Amino acid sequence: MSAAEMAGVRRILFIQTAFLGDVVFSTALLRGCRDLFPNGEITLLASPRGGGILKGDPAVKEIITFDKKGRDRGLGGLFRIVRSLRKRRFDLVVSPHRSFRSAVVGRLSGAGLRLGFRSAATWWAWNLGVPESPAEQRPYRREMLLLESVAGRRLPNRPALRTSGRERAEAEEIFAAGGLSSERRVVAFATGTVWPTKKWPVETYLELGREIVNSGLAQVVVIGGRDEVAGTAAFSGEPGMVNLTGKTTLRQLPAILERCSVLVAGDTGPLHAAMALGVSVVALFGPTAESQFEFGPRDKCLVAPLACRPCRPHGSVHCPEEDWRCMPDISVQSVREAVTELLGL
Repeated sequence: MSAAEMAGVRRILFIQTAFLGDVVFSTALLRGCRDLFPNGEITLLASPRGGGILKGDPAVKEIITFDKKGRDRGLGGLFRIVRSLRKRRFDLVVSPHRSFRSAVVGRLSGAGLRLGFRSAATWWAWNLGVPESPAEQRPYRREMLLLESVAGRRLPNRPALRTSGRERAEAEEIFAAGGLSSERRVVAFATGTVWPTKKWPVETYLELGREIVNSGLAQVVVIGGRDEVAGTAAFSGEPGMVNLTGKTTLRQLPAILERCSVLVAGDTGPLHAAMALGVSVVALFGPTAESQFEFGPRDKCLVAPLACRPCRPHGSVHCPEEDWRCMPDISVQSVREAVTELLGL
């Protein structure tokens, strides 16, 4: 596209209705679109959970919630969304999400320009874009190839999240209400994931939390969504630990993470959010490949030395080997040592 054609794009629909971590990865492409189309205003179509973390983000003018597992499920919900989108007369639709449903939405959106991965299954939806590159493992770099095919050059954008002064003040209030001292460092745990095989057992998080608190390393805060409340109940009432699971919003998550010195988590949305914010992480990987992600010098990635891993691109409900050792075999001692090193103690 020429510079004049890019300047003529006014209304952009950005489709990313996958999981929270996928939305975080897509912030690189989202901000690339904002930079490449200077006169464009971006409307984000996202799931309720995914869109929440970008509420108030300056790169996004509006967020439309597509509750594909709730009120918008089925063909009826799909076509209600399509009818609503067509009325907005988008010039460009961009979709890093590779699902058939997203392809249908993009094709029927009414946009004259449609940028997406032109796979064998979805080539008919997109008139701009590239095939997905199997050689590029990093999710955000795969997505940036889409925009670079239009720009004709490599673009520097990386995943990034923004926080406002209001959100940072809310995070301080939340921590103070939980009894956390502003004078001491905080280590966060994100214990949940969508796929059970990616979870480090809750009892190991609890043991780690007690060791961190009892040794005076830091205070501990546990974060997670409403669907994870029951699984983290054991943390409630533990001295030096505050269980925020189900008590905060996704809009508040980036500011809460920014207030923490280290996050301990598996391959899940809060882990990728922390990395996008530059917060140090101790990442625990089992069935998925840690090579997909770019860890910094202030990050630690721990894995169990098993020949069977990694075994799945996204994790699974059940271990294919039927003995599920990859996550439980990561020891509390190794995680504590990693946290201690990152805290500089």
